Amino acid sequence: MNKLKFAGRFDCQLSENTDHTFAVSHALNIYGANAIYSYIPKNACSTLRLSLAVANGVVTDVPSQHNWIHQNNSSFVANLRELVSADYSFIVLRCPYRRIASTFLDKFVSLSNLSVRFIESQYVDFNILNMNFLRFLKNIKRQTDRNRDHHWKTQSAFWVFEEYSEVFSVECFEEAANTLKNKKILDVVDARLYTKHSVQSSQSSHDECFSRTSIRVLNAMKQKSNLPQYESMYCEEAKALVEDIYKEDFDTYEKHFGQRYFLFKRGQ
Repeated sequence: MNKLKFAGRFDCQLSENTDHTFAVSHALNIYGANAIYSYIPKNACSTLRLSLAVANGVVTDVPSQHNWIHQNNSSFVANLRELVSADYSFIVLRCPYRRIASTFLDKFVSLSNLSVRFIESQYVDFNILNMNFLRFLKNIKRQTDRNRDHHWKTQSAFWVFEEYSEVFSVECFEEAANTLKNKKILDVVDARLYTKHSVQSSQSSHDECFSRTSIRVLNAMKQKSNLPQYESMYCEEAKALVEDIYKEDFDTYEKHFGQRYFLFKRGQ
């Protein structure tokens, strides 16, 4: 029987336990395998949610139906019985440096509705085009994790279980795909061909640091497929902020994978 991470921590009705209900809202059924996948935004979640929708028999033509997943985040959410009785569970982690840089380059540089709402919640009469990565990090540092959007909430908040059958990483995603296929849990369908959420196709190498570069400039660079690589988004102050905000995520990732896949060595 699976042990739930947050369910018993607070003396209240389970439906009022916000940490538990948040984690549950990201725990999805793979029905044929009696398995649970806990998805974390920016951690290959579009690919895995699309794969799950195919496995569950809902998406039958990927090229024409791939957008279905974005209107149906809650369609496969597990109930209490399904959580505790699942035969298999997995979660996919990502290097915190890469995850938050990816969030900024995707959601903010693209001027998504999410980024506009964030700016409006933080400032009065502030032009989003003047935002930069370092300032973004300072803003999320001031937020409590419960108030953060799930694209930059700590990865530890998504763990519905104390332990998972498998913990994978984005940095070794081929290994995850092979394991899921071999164990007959899931056949992975690469959603990047359809969703265009990945920024990697627009990135190129640069020598300078872009942590204080405005969205105005970065957006123009994106139009030319010339966005900076993730490591170029970091000055020492930005690295220190990410290490502070996401300390638990660094610890958890290092526990499972060591430091070899971190973008930088922590504290250096």
